[in-house]
Amino acid sequence: MHDMSEGGSNAKNPPGAARMGVIAFLSFNLSMGSMFGPFGVLIAPIEQRLGVSREISTLAVPVVTFGLAALAPFIGSIVSRISLRLLMVAGSLLAAAGFAILAVTHSVVLFIGAYALLVGPGLSVCGVVAPPTLVTRWFQVNRGRALGLATTPALMAATPLLTTLVLRDFGLAAAYWLLAAMMVACLVVSAFAVDHPAQRTAQMPDPGGNPEVLTAGSPAPKVLRDSRFWRLALAAGLYNAVIVMFATELVPFAIGLGIDPTRAAVLLTAYLVGTLIGTPLVGLSADKLGGARMIGVLCVSLALWQALLILQPSYPLIALLSGLAGLQGSAMISCLGLALSEQLGRSSFAKAYGASTLAGLPFAVLSVPVASGIFVRTGSYSPVFLIASAVLVIGAALALSIGSRRENVVPASR
Repeated sequence: MHDMSEGGSNAKNPPGAARMGVIAFLSFNLSMGSMFGPFGVLIAPIEQRLGVSREISTLAVPVVTFGLAALAPFIGSIVSRISLRLLMVAGSLLAAAGFAILAVTHSVVLFIGAYALLVGPGLSVCGVVAPPTLVTRWFQVNRGRALGLATTPALMAATPLLTTLVLRDFGLAAAYWLLAAMMVACLVVSAFAVDHPAQRTAQMPDPGGNPEVLTAGSPAPKVLRDSRFWRLALAAGLYNAVIVMFATELVPFAIGLGIDPTRAAVLLTAYLVGTLIGTPLVGLSADKLGGARMIGVLCVSLALWQALLILQPSYPLIALLSGLAGLQGSAMISCLGLALSEQLGRSSFAKAYGASTLAGLPFAVLSVPVASGIFVRTGSYSPVFLIASAVLVIGAALALSIGSRRENVVPASR
């Protein structure tokens, strides 16, 4: 990741921006990859060790997901008053301690408690708030591209296989020690983070055209009173809800069409491969269109893919639609981050981004149960995809109603 500040423009990223981008990438991948990459392969060994049912063994995922969203607004609100590097180090320590407890415990209470009180809070810092905040503070030029690269789940995709190999040869305890080691590595990476560029008092135009003075102690504006925040947060929340639903229901949908389970699983692989390719590409496009407009484009295109599924197409077309959905599946992180920084200013970014995760939580939590309930009552996924398309049209309208006020980001000249 290079800072891409060359060109004829006087605007350029400060020295060290590329290094902060790499740190953001590693923090995102090591932290989120330690939880969401390998958890599926840990379920059976967890049930065997603890003697619990599938409902209990998988409870860690909603517990952590809820913690990520619930804590992010608080973390975002204090990041302007507390060193981001200190928060990243503390978050890494919390998650590492959580995985260390999980490596040795045989208690269901400690199992849930470690995920809820240690892993969840740690990942909320290192995986949700810190990476986009660090990129936003350091990248003035091509910020969308940098956000896309920093949040590309490249390392995350490798953790399931690595964890499977460790489980096979050494057992569950060793697998959890591996995840603890990943968070120790995240701690080491976090120690090299720098909160702000050296010349952080340089003036930048805010959305209203006034100079924005970027200092470590600058108070964040009252973002919750700004309608642009709510339009962006709701659009992103609706989009993410459909993505979560689609990734969860894709395989059951395919099996219901008579596709064998192995070929159905390949569809999910196509989706995941698409996320690796598409996340940085969408970030690049967002730099050209603007964050809010790119969110609108993502909503419209995903609505189209959902609508085409109503036709119950052939396997090759479903595979194509899965890959297309994957190309944009993880891109909302970078697009929302860019849109919030463009519309509300860099000084308010951490607070706005943290609050947006909480605003979208109800949609993400309800999407899968609602979709499953509709399928049970109708025996078809067609109503699910129809409702998803309609929801995405609403999201597109919310995002596109904002316009393209992009005074906070200076594009690199060509």
